[in-house]
Amino acid sequence: MANKETEKFDIKENYGHDCILSKDEFISKNNINIEGLSDEGSIQNIYKYGKNEIKQSKPKRWYNYFLASLLSPFNIILLGISGILFYTDVILAEVPNYTNIIVIIII
Repeated sequence: MANKETEKFDIKENYGHDCILSKDEFISKNNINIEGLSDEGSIQNIYKYGKNEIKQSKPKRWYNYFLASLLSPFNIILLGISGILFYTDVILAEVPNYTNIIVIIII
C-alpha cells in the first residue's frame, strides 16, 4: 500500500540533479580522481580538516566509580532507611541500639 507522501516524492526537487547522473557524468562534473587522493591532496586535507581520528575521553578515576555506585537509587534508599532507624532506634529509644543501623550501612 503506497502512502500519498511517497507518491508525491520528487527526487529532482529534493536531491537535485546529482543523484540521477550516471557514474561517469558525476565523476567529470565533480572533478573526482578515480584513483583517490594524491599524497599532496591528503596532506592538504589533513591541514584543512584535521586528522581522521576519534578522540577518546579521559579515563574515569576510581573515585568517579565509587561516587556513582554510592549514589545509586538502591543505596540512597538504604541511607534513608538507616536515617529513619537512627531516629527511631537511637534518638527515640530509651536504650540506644545501633545494630540495625550497622547492618544496613554494611549492606
